[in-house]
Amino acid sequence: MTTLGVRLLLCGLILCAIPLHAQVERNLMKKSYAKDITKVEFGFTATVLHGDQGAQLPMFSSRNDSTFVTGSNFVGAQSGVSARVNFEVGAMKRFIIPVGVDMTFFRGLQRLENPGLTGHGSVSSNVTSIVTGCQYRFAELPLSEAFLYGGVDVRGSFVGGSRFQYNVDEYSTGNPLPQYSLDTTLKPSVFRLGGAVRVGVQGILSEPLRINISAAYGVYNLVGRDLRSTGADRRGQLLTPTRIGETGEQFAMYSNISLWLQYYF
Repeated sequence: MTTLGVRLLLCGLILCAIPLHAQVERNLMKKSYAKDITKVEFGFTATVLHGDQGAQLPMFSSRNDSTFVTGSNFVGAQSGVSARVNFEVGAMKRFIIPVGVDMTFFRGLQRLENPGLTGHGSVSSNVTSIVTGCQYRFAELPLSEAFLYGGVDVRGSFVGGSRFQYNVDEYSTGNPLPQYSLDTTLKPSVFRLGGAVRVGVQGILSEPLRINISAAYGVYNLVGRDLRSTGADRRGQLLTPTRIGETGEQFAMYSNISLWLQYYF
């Protein structure tokens, strides 16, 4: 065989080997991801409200009068629980479709001092959200077989009407005065559509457990807000107990940090 023929043969073998090597690599990658097709996760989420939505304001106005309740005093991180099933899709399993439920328990407390009396106010509202979306694993980390991901959440939330409770005790004795007690819910439960952007990291703890830590920023009521400024049945703000001083429903912005444990199969 001539030198030219040998060169042509070598070139042909190299050209054939390149796609074969790529296919072998893809098969190995698929095999390494095959065990991560579906993950079930559960854990805790801490949520903080943002923006001009009234729920972070104190319950009682500056008039020091318990009959004028304005905000919910939902200050700081509010606790919640989450459960998800994550489906990894695509040839390289880089896309993740989560489907799950979040429950956030908003609670606010405030004490009101009156001459000889001490008032205790509380506001509570539970938000249950059906969550889905899409995430993309954009960076692989060699430590603990971890990876970074980012994506968007789409959530439909059932927002309970904020329950306001007020109890009064004698300052000197601490005895309750039930004649001044109040327990009411002035706003009905509603449904809102919203969403968030999320970034996080997932890594292995011990087979078959993984950990998922993420942070998100979003809005509960992107779709479905009650924008009416008048009317006795208007919503006002989404997470406040009354409509006093409120007009249309503002965006209920939030951020949260989640810590979830995963079991994959």
